[in-house]
Amino acid sequence: MATHVSPGGFLALCHAAICGILFASLIFTFFAAKVETRPGPLSAYGLLSAFLLGSTVCSLIYSDALNVETYFLAFSAHSLIVRGAFIAWIYYLLALTNFRIRRPAYFMFAFEFVRTILTVMYLETPHFLEIHDIERIAGPFGDTFTRAQSSPTALHNVVLLSSILHGIYMIIAIRDLRRQSDRRLSTSLEFAFVAVITLIAIDNIKDAFGIEAVYVSEFGLPIVVLALSSSLMDWIGAGQRARVSLVEREAHFDRVLDSISEGVISTDLSLRIKRMNAVAEELLPPSSPPDPLLEESIKLYNPIDGRPATWSSLIDGEDALVIYKGKNRCIFSIAGRTVRSPSNEPFGFVFVFRDITERKREEDMIRRDEKLRALGELSRGVSHDFNNYLAAIRASTDLLERKADDGAIRRRLIQHIKEAVEQASSLTRRLLPFGREEDARSYEELSGNYLIHETAPLIQTLVGNQITLEIVLGATHDRILGDLHELQSALMNLAKNAADAMPNGGTLSLTTMDARLEGERPALLIEVRDTGSGIEAARIERIFEPYFTTKPPTEGSGFGLPSVHRVISRHGGQIEVQSQLGEGTSFRLILPALATKPSSTKPKQESEENS
Repeated sequence: MATHVSPGGFLALCHAAICGILFASLIFTFFAAKVETRPGPLSAYGLLSAFLLGSTVCSLIYSDALNVETYFLAFSAHSLIVRGAFIAWIYYLLALTNFRIRRPAYFMFAFEFVRTILTVMYLETPHFLEIHDIERIAGPFGDTFTRAQSSPTALHNVVLLSSILHGIYMIIAIRDLRRQSDRRLSTSLEFAFVAVITLIAIDNIKDAFGIEAVYVSEFGLPIVVLALSSSLMDWIGAGQRARVSLVEREAHFDRVLDSISEGVISTDLSLRIKRMNAVAEELLPPSSPPDPLLEESIKLYNPIDGRPATWSSLIDGEDALVIYKGKNRCIFSIAGRTVRSPSNEPFGFVFVFRDITERKREEDMIRRDEKLRALGELSRGVSHDFNNYLAAIRASTDLLERKADDGAIRRRLIQHIKEAVEQASSLTRRLLPFGREEDARSYEELSGNYLIHETAPLIQTLVGNQITLEIVLGATHDRILGDLHELQSALMNLAKNAADAMPNGGTLSLTTMDARLEGERPALLIEVRDTGSGIEAARIERIFEPYFTTKPPTEGSGFGLPSVHRVISRHGGQIEVQSQLGEGTSFRLILPALATKPSSTKPKQESEENS
């Protein structure tokens, strides 16, 4: 053992200064972690500083040790504490890359775990060096320090392998940071990475060749860790900038939502409100709790019968429903959509709705005007038929006055009068659909063949004698659930359009036949076909749009065919359109049929049931 020479104190002063700076790093990390919402890198940096603080203290002890036992104990503790520092180093890089480079990190954790086990198993050879003796050697500034006379063991190659693996891991981390376009952070880390690899390599080479000198890593590693504080500050600054940017985007998003005239509500999967714009907030009760349930906060009602409706029924669908603003009854068009994550997992819903109360009023007024216009046209033909019935009644009464004594003639004339009265009464009953409000409908079981049979006389009167009306009742499964008057009104609209397309006369055919809906469900098909001018292919896609019409403004409002589409949709049916310019147009109304026994193609006389 070398004789003791009192140290000059420079190395001890360096160790003490490093310990003080590392302790200051720990204090900074503690307070920064309390305000940072992502404490991962801060925690790793704090652990790294703590382990290096412990290793520096051990370095201070064995650098001034006066016997082999003290040196051995401090050097062994140093070898174990440095293992914890390297593990914290791996975790620090993993946290900086937002835990994306997991597989390389897990491999490094496993390697360091094995190396730690080996270190514990071979404590008699700390850092895989066999210590023979200690001696005091001269330092770089005229002072002295203690160093061991040692030789590397066979396991010392593990140390060299560790240096290589840590270098590879650092390269992977830098590449990942550059892919994030975080050039500032990756650049600040590059110097530290190169310095760490260089210092460890120097010490490993020195140990391999048995060179007794100051361990540069004792001072280099803590200094490198302090240099990492710049990368940590860059990381904290980037996080702060990201939070400010997020707050600005949130504020911009709120302004955009509030500028939208439609109401927007976002909910979670349990329909608990998470976000809404100003239009939607107007519908909430004044004393609503935070994050209220949508079903309980904003009530929906069916506009037809006033029954309550549910928001859940609107998910991935659309409907017009009533919402009350105070005492005011408002109709909203509401559409709901499922919000999905990038992995296509649903995590909420969004509902968009707009107030269509005024539009509904306008549409109702236009429909009433159309109905009155159709009634006016129909009344001209009806008045002619009604005058015929009145003329027959008058002729019979005149003849009855002259033949009052003949009982047989009198009975026959009275029968003619009754028949004329019954026919006139039947004619007035067929006009009832034009006097009913659309919302006053009631669905009941009826025959599609009977529907055509009852509507045909009205259609013939509406289109005039210059158009030939053909009726083909071929359906056997013609029982449907619907509103007779609504369906008659839809057929009258189609007939009126057909008549307009045949100003010089033609043929209008009404045909019923059996059909199938999706899922092979039985259906009734009603085809309305004309031999008119046809519709251009470019216009067929728009004929069911409100306000769209091919007629002059004084002749069409664009609500006839949308009304037909609305009626058929309410009955759960579909409409198919085929048209050829110069040859005519075919509207095929497909309605769900009831699962009943086939009916005769000859319609039953159900007029008495509907009188």
